[in-house]
Amino acid sequence: MQRLFSTFPNGWPGLGLLLLRSAAGSAVLYQSVTCLSSNGGSTSPSWAFSLLGMLAGVLLFAGLLTPLASTVVIACNLGFAFAPSSVSCHPSDAALAQTIVVALSIALLGPGAISLDSRLFGRREIIIPDSDPTWPPR
Repeated sequence: MQRLFSTFPNGWPGLGLLLLRSAAGSAVLYQSVTCLSSNGGSTSPSWAFSLLGMLAGVLLFAGLLTPLASTVVIACNLGFAFAPSSVSCHPSDAALAQTIVVALSIALLGPGAISLDSRLFGRREIIIPDSDPTWPPR
């Protein structure tokens, strides 16, 4: 899992990544809930994109599996953008484009230090004890 993340910046950059994750997560959550409530999930593509979007939004808020969640956010927004005109849950093109760009930047930058990914998969300090003078046994 470490290969998915280049670094886990802390301080101001980590706070910036937290804000980006919150913005993308809230945007896709809002779009998904609006889509489900507007037509009751009557079409299966809108229902599927809405449920995936809600799951990805929660994962982005928590910072868990961030590259995967960002990719799902991008896919859901592209699904909303290219949904048939019969689906009544078309967010504005500007909102979709903005969410796609923010999710792409999160996927490329990583989750930051203020995330569950950092807690689970972050860098560890390995302490090697001093050598034992009785080793190797004679």
